Amino acid sequence: MLALILLAFISSAASQNCVNTPAEWLSALDNALNGGGIQCAGADLMIRFDTLGKNSDPPVALSKYNNFWAWASGSDSLDVYMQMAQSIGDRKQFASAIMKYVGFDNTEVDDQSKYILTVFSREEMGNSAPFKPFQPIWQDLFSYFYNFEVCFYHGQENLCDGQPWSVQFNMEVQGNLTNLAVDQATDCNDSFGDSECSLKFSEMENDLLQARGDSSLHPSGVLAATQKYMNYVGSNGVAIPMSNMVDDQARAFFEVALGATWLFTGNGFSNNGQEDTGKEWIVRGDSPMSKIGGQRYQLYP
Repeated sequence: MLALILLAFISSAASQNCVNTPAEWLSALDNALNGGGIQCAGADLMIRFDTLGKNSDPPVALSKYNNFWAWASGSDSLDVYMQMAQSIGDRKQFASAIMKYVGFDNTEVDDQSKYILTVFSREEMGNSAPFKPFQPIWQDLFSYFYNFEVCFYHGQENLCDGQPWSVQFNMEVQGNLTNLAVDQATDCNDSFGDSECSLKFSEMENDLLQARGDSSLHPSGVLAATQKYMNYVGSNGVAIPMSNMVDDQARAFFEVALGATWLFTGNGFSNNGQEDTGKEWIVRGDSPMSKIGGQRYQLYP
């Protein structure tokens, strides 16, 4: 399916100049939805698809949860969405098609929700973060987390920790996460949290979720979960060094702190449960929209 969409897009857009700003691309998308032509996306453009409550205001930051790390797609996915928009036309059906393409569990469009596209600049995102957008390939993730800088936005001011953080994974864990399927690494049957998950996975997942949800912690959210993993104490009160962690525990970290879902494969591409789709990227989720050249578009209703 993806190959056919891309071939059709390349054929239609080969003679066109690509659009290079979020506002231009969203205007072109609106035109395609209304039966107009299509335009390709410049390489600098990135996109996220989100759902919000019907009465919720769009968040100031890219991530609606203000997470330090967030997921985004590149210009290849913008090109797929543009072709979808022209082919489908109907906004409600288009929102459902995007959710199927991305790999949402529930792809039914709910009239009590809003469906939002956010387009932003890869270059400006890189300038707003202590890391450049990167594809989440397993080895690159291990290297990144070994030594990374953490920053916080206080309004429009970006404040960074004086010392780098380090989340470390022993060689056996790295090998298992890279080479084993998610059910083999966690013993879960067909989803995180099912009754077959290993005790080590389940305990770590629960403890990290509790830390992520504790608003009294500073830092809070995914960074609180990260600190919990870095300084982990088991249910028996005994500290477990990261060097002694097993793949079950490490996979729980990537699920809760980074947002690597059951469908995550670590090959740099999104997967919807049926096939690999577009390239996926890790970006800074708490960057204010004004810092990344971001533009939002309410797709439905």
